[in-house]
Amino acid sequence: TKQEKLRSNEKVEKVFVSTEKVVYLYEEGDTFVFQNPSTFDSINVPAALIEGNKKFLLEGVEAQLQLDENGHVLTFVPPKKVTCTVESLGGGGGKIAELDIGVQVQVPPFVQPGDRIVVDTEELKYLGRATDDD
Repeated sequence: TKQEKLRSNEKVEKVFVSTEKVVYLYEEGDTFVFQNPSTFDSINVPAALIEGNKKFLLEGVEAQLQLDENGHVLTFVPPKKVTCTVESLGGGGGKIAELDIGVQVQVPPFVQPGDRIVVDTEELKYLGRATDDD
């Protein structure tokens, strides 16, 4: 983020930004390819905009992109939640699950390896068991 102070007589050009729901398709080199489900247009997103959210990009997951009026991607908004599979469980003060996406979350005692669970991507918290709709 770049910050600049402007004098009261300086003008700033308006930028129109739109938000589009997209579906993740695949990674190709240093680009992530998404599709707009309404228009079926492919949108290439530079890896630099994905930052630390790559682990949440599972094929078919929905996310959001913010684009300028020329269709250039400005920001990537990861999905709020993802469905993952528990690969293993660890001990400690609580029950820690290692997930197939490479992250760990604390889970309730009834969760077992192989279970599909829903995880909050912002706080890396267990939200519940996955259903067929997740």
